[in-house]
Amino acid sequence: MPFSGLTIMFDTKELLSLSAIRQALLAVVPALQERWPQAKLFVLNDWHEHDGYVNAEQSTSWQQLFQRIEEDEAVKQFSTGE
Repeated sequence: MPFSGLTIMFDTKELLSLSAIRQALLAVVPALQERWPQAKLFVLNDWHEHDGYVNAEQSTSWQQLFQRIEEDEAVKQFSTGE
């Protein structure tokens, strides 16, 4: 399994910068929206790997997803940092 036992964080200099991750999202998200425009989207903060706690999902939209990736700071606020 990729990343098995590893935590990936964008704050470290060894991995991709937050800006690089956001640029990748700006390429991938429109492609997903074009392919599946009517998809039901959900946000799920799953902490099961950490301590067994799983939150309930919340509905979201393509528009909200784009808002969450439009600036580095928006991505950071949406992220757990991992």
